[in-house]
Amino acid sequence: MLLRPACLPLLLPALLSACIIVPLPEETAKQVPFAIPIRIGGSSHGAPAADLPMPVARCGPPAQTALTAEAVLAEVNRQRAMQGLAALAAAPRLQVVAQDQACQIAESQTIGHRDARGRNIADRATKAGYGWSHIAENVGFGRLASAEAVVAAWMGSAGHRANLLSPKAREAGFGYAENAKGQPGWVLVVGQPR
Repeated sequence: MLLRPACLPLLLPALLSACIIVPLPEETAKQVPFAIPIRIGGSSHGAPAADLPMPVARCGPPAQTALTAEAVLAEVNRQRAMQGLAALAAAPRLQVVAQDQACQIAESQTIGHRDARGRNIADRATKAGYGWSHIAENVGFGRLASAEAVVAAWMGSAGHRANLLSPKAREAGFGYAENAKGQPGWVLVVGQPR
């Protein structure tokens, strides 16, 4: 079975975009103009994630920021708890995938779900050694003051909300980066390991 990502940009005080990998029958997917075929994910080269070296993001988060992975994950989990959903656990490999994409968004000052090599979230997670059965990504670009503000922006959008509140998601990683002008990019990746 092929999976098709559905990625929809939104214009808010900060730019947001959500991508979720959804299975579609081959014939249906051919009728969706933004559908991109990908294979169901797994860890690179068939090796278990524990046997692969931990990838490294191209940049780290700024030293002084309220948008830490811990703060955003706590707010995401607060929103999930209000809906009766299980909390997401921090996943180091998803953290690196999210941080690396946040670096690209901040550096390029463009919002997107593909990295400089054209890889989508499924490809990037697989390359990082995260074997997944469900994977989704929320991205944003722009200045928001707190973890609560970032999550509130995502909760105000149907696609982002669906990713945050997905009952399939079990783990998450958050990345935040700023370019030389202080313009930020932020990314949340949620997944369910295989």
